[in-house]
Amino acid sequence: MGANSYINKSILGESVIIGDDVKIGVGEVVENELKPAIYYSGITVVGESSYVPDGAELGKNVVIDRFVTTDDYCSLNVPSGKSVFKGGVCD
Repeated sequence: MGANSYINKSILGESVIIGDDVKIGVGEVVENELKPAIYYSGITVVGESSYVPDGAELGKNVVIDRFVTTDDYCSLNVPSGKSVFKGGVCD
């Protein structure tokens, strides 16, 4: 985990790398837009072997897919209830 990073109510897969000045699990509780029946209680999930880049802020009920890299993020600010997938598909 990088310097000055904060993680709240999150599940991190194996081999996850967290950059510097990262905030995970912050903001209001909003159900995940793709899987609300699973991700509704405020827990953020970062899949195995994923990278959360320096300065990123991930809200609550955010899902980061497995093997995500910096190139897959559309923004360093991922609001509560959103997801980031390998391949960087953006709204």
